Amino acid sequence: MIIGICDDVKEELEKARTCIINYASIKQKDQIKMFYPEEIMIDIENGVFDCDIMIMDIDFMEEQYNGIYLGNLINEAAPMCQIIYLTHILDFAPDVYETQHCYFVLKNNMQVMLPQAMKKANKIYEEERKHKFIRIICNSHPTFIQVKDIIYIEKEDRKTKVVTTGKEYSCYNTLSSIKKDLPSGFVRCHGSFIIHMDYVTYMGSEEVELNEIYKIPIGRTYAEKVKTAYLSFWSDRA
Repeated sequence: MIIGICDDVKEELEKARTCIINYASIKQKDQIKMFYPEEIMIDIENGVFDCDIMIMDIDFMEEQYNGIYLGNLINEAAPMCQIIYLTHILDFAPDVYETQHCYFVLKNNMQVMLPQAMKKANKIYEEERKHKFIRIICNSHPTFIQVKDIIYIEKEDRKTKVVTTGKEYSCYNTLSSIKKDLPSGFVRCHGSFIIHMDYVTYMGSEEVELNEIYKIPIGRTYAEKVKTAYLSFWSDRA
């Protein structure tokens, strides 16, 4: 988990970081990154923004934009990132609903409310990671793909191809690492393929057709498992 903190005042960044370390139940492997507002802008512009949770101040003294503006950019660039607004000013509370966020915390109540906000953000992130999005590294940049749009995933030599309804992505993530982030509607049908049952238009003994376009082989080792998964998947929707 990568946790970002954004503020235009160094002392406020340190306070939030200390609060997270001392009071929030973060794991040893979690990483905390501290940003000034302009650094968030640069990371988004360069396509390298990679935070899973962002603790965002709202009012920036030297900038022509505020944290809500940055929140909108994060929503677009990294839809899985859970935003927690952290501010001194209660008047901003109605404005934060212009963005997708999970909590609003006042700085004078940080020690009590920020750990609660972190717990909620982590829970939402894990739920969305399992059901709504997967994250891959594509062209050295983190890329979020909606699970519902994935038709199939194929291992090609050292790379993995993710085929969606609108685009193809190439990455170095393994099939196994991607599979663990996918819901039950995805089945491995071959040593080199994972298919999405939602797009099955024909199921044969040696081949499956997806979206009336793609013909994917069924490996002998996986044949019985694929057949069982297919029957179970569609009986649940009957």
